[in-house]
Amino acid sequence: MNESKFYQYLKRNVFSQLKQFHPNRIETSMCNGFPDIVYTYIDHHGFIELKYFDGDPKPEDKFRLKHPITSAQVQWLTLHNYFGSGHCFMVIGTKTKIYWIKASQLKYHMSRPNTYTWSEIESASHFVLDRKNLDIKPILGIL
Repeated sequence: MNESKFYQYLKRNVFSQLKQFHPNRIETSMCNGFPDIVYTYIDHHGFIELKYFDGDPKPEDKFRLKHPITSAQVQWLTLHNYFGSGHCFMVIGTKTKIYWIKASQLKYHMSRPNTYTWSEIESASHFVLDRKNLDIKPILGIL
């Protein structure tokens, strides 16, 4: 699976369950660090950067992605979260889990992403969804 297929998975299995949630996937080179998804939800908008790891990492494995998180992505989400909507996230998928990280945690936890383990990524996450038993309730509280 790649980021594009991961988006389709989220759209079909997660976003479709959220009433009044309208995501738009955007791929652009016009703005360095611009996130993959712009969404409108009830009375506000937000942004999501997607990452995907095609495997099932062990907690002690190093956090390495085919398309690593860039400093521009961390900076964009952090700034827009702080000065803008406050609804910015990085969502990292694996074969078994989906990690939701609030942008407010990115600067601290993602300053050197290749030095962390998956266990530390899980600790930085606001919540982690199990792909076998998807429960969207945690998402409702933060979007």
